[in-house]
Amino acid sequence: MASEEVAVRVKSFLRETLGHAQKQLRGRPQQMVGEPVHEARKSIKQLRAVLRLAREMADKEKLESVATHLREAAHWLGPLRDAEVLRATIQGLKKKDEPAPPPMEIGDPRSVLRQTRAHLRQAATALQKLVASEWDADGLKAGLRRLYKRSRHAMRKARKSESDDDLHLWRRRTKDLYYALKILPVGGGDRALVKKIEQLTSHLGDDHDLAFLQQHVSSQALGKSHHSLLRRARKRRGPLQKKAFKEGRRVLDQSAHAFARRILG
Repeated sequence: MASEEVAVRVKSFLRETLGHAQKQLRGRPQQMVGEPVHEARKSIKQLRAVLRLAREMADKEKLESVATHLREAAHWLGPLRDAEVLRATIQGLKKKDEPAPPPMEIGDPRSVLRQTRAHLRQAATALQKLVASEWDADGLKAGLRRLYKRSRHAMRKARKSESDDDLHLWRRRTKDLYYALKILPVGGGDRALVKKIEQLTSHLGDDHDLAFLQQHVSSQALGKSHHSLLRRARKRRGPLQKKAFKEGRRVLDQSAHAFARRILG
């Protein structure tokens, strides 16, 4: 597929995915839990990743206008999704009769929903101007190389420090790469590569959920009643990180130029 056709695909994806995010948040505040929030937040992440892919293709000022409102929407929506992830992680880890840590405080859902909707509307207005502007399809490879470099660099940093912040950054960078690849014309044996990158993000995501649980419990100063829960979280994280670094070495083992040629030709 020619770069010009991919540019059209990118524009269509941006419009459709933003519309999907807005649709998920049309319910009442009490309905804004679980799947709708998850879908909206995932859509926003996909949008931000694809905008990073298009960084060398589109007008930077117009692109940044869209990205800014999406970033604000993600900021407002984040606590709702984080609270749900925390609840699910605790339920999957604690024993039947073990006391659960207190839930995460998320503020007024009405305010969260109102602010998120407002920023998505502003993002939609800015997106109309972005897709109507002139695009340079030749910037596609540069965008893909950049995403790949960012993921590889984040892996090296996380491998060196093994800190929660660096592991989370690696996850975010790799998610960006994965979401970009999802909309590109990847064919043949390269589909297996995309699947491996998806698996890598899964390992890093599970590790991050456990790290978030540890941080939440530690910040509450809850005492001995949750020591066993924290111990199980630490025990699970070790194998997840080992798998992630092993997978990372496999899929991030070439130059950015070689990777872009492999995907785009």
